[in-house]
Order: sequence, then C-alpha cells, then structure tokens
Amino acid sequence: MSGMWLGAQCKGGGMRRLLRWAFLGLTALSLAGFLAGVASWALASHDRTRATLAAASAPIQKDDTLAVAIEDLVGPGAVTTFNVRMDARGEASLPYLRRRVKLAGLSKSEAEQVIRDKYDMTYSSSPVTVLRFAPPVVRPNWPLLIATGAMPAAVFAAAPIVLWRRCRQLSRVRQGRCRACGYDLRATPDRCPECGAVPKAKGAK
Repeated sequence: MSGMWLGAQCKGGGMRRLLRWAFLGLTALSLAGFLAGVASWALASHDRTRATLAAASAPIQKDDTLAVAIEDLVGPGAVTTFNVRMDARGEASLPYLRRRVKLAGLSKSEAEQVIRDKYDMTYSSSPVTVLRFAPPVVRPNWPLLIATGAMPAAVFAAAPIVLWRRCRQLSRVRQGRCRACGYDLRATPDRCPECGAVPKAKGAK
C-alpha cells in the first residue's frame, strides 16, 4: 500500500515535493540539535557560575588553581600576577620563593595573609589578592554546533533569495509573462518563444 502511495507521489512532480519535505524535516532536526547544544552549554555555564560564587567563600582545597596578584613585588607601583596550582598535599610553589607554601584549608583572607608574610610585606604597602578558580571554563561543543547549525544557517541565508525569486515568478505570471525569463506570452500563451518554457496550467500546483 505504501509502495502504491509512493509511486503515485512520484508522478507529476510528487518526488520533488517529497524531497522538499525531507529536506525541510532534516533542517528542522538540525536546528533542534543546534538549539539543544546551545541550551546544554548555557546550563553548564550557569552551573559553573553558581560553583564560582560558592567557591569564593569556601576554603581552599587540594588541586585548586589560584590566581594571585601582588603589588610592589618587583618594584614600586608594579603588580605581579601569577597562577599557582595546589598539589595533592595542599601546597603550592610561589614565584621567587624556594620553598612550597601550604594553603589548603585556608580561607581567601587567610591565604592572602600567609602569602604576604612569606614575602615579608605589610598590608598597607603591598596588597595581595587571591582568587580561587572554580571548575574549568565550560566551552561549547563546537563540532556539534557547527555540524547541526550549518544546514539551518544555509537555509536561513538562502530564504530571502528564494522568496524574492518566488515573488518575481508570481508577478510575471500575473502580468502574462514567462515565469522563467519574463518574455511577454500574451501572443503565445502555450509556450514561451524565448526560452521554450511551458506555462503551468491554471489550477496546477
């Protein structure tokens, strides 16, 4: 039964309609996959933001990465910034120091005080800022987004051209001209003498 229906659809331009609907369906699926990928990335970024806010007040943990900024470390008015990685014992190696410093379990302010003391600086002359990094930055799945977004992007980019051509063809038909080349068909309504195109019968789709 389905074979008979498919055979009937293939006649009289039915295959073109089937291909058109198949293309539109595939485009819709690609667009849905693209939007799902964007939504997944947005939710993951939101979760990371929440984790970042929670990490701001939490004690420093082992395997954390800290961003440290120290003023006047190498000279008056200078600011030295560096990243330090906590090891499995909760210790980190600070620049210009030959020994490791244990920071795990300390709060942000306590870590700043320890670093300040290790460099023999006072709070008023050489402020120290410690930022605790939350989970790694969430990056979009670019291969997935490109693969699923290429077809919808191409369709949306070509849509204005297709609509313009369709409107131009309809305008030519209403004016009694050839749909393909625009030649005046009032004297030869059955076939275009310019390009040979045969106008569609009235009522035909």
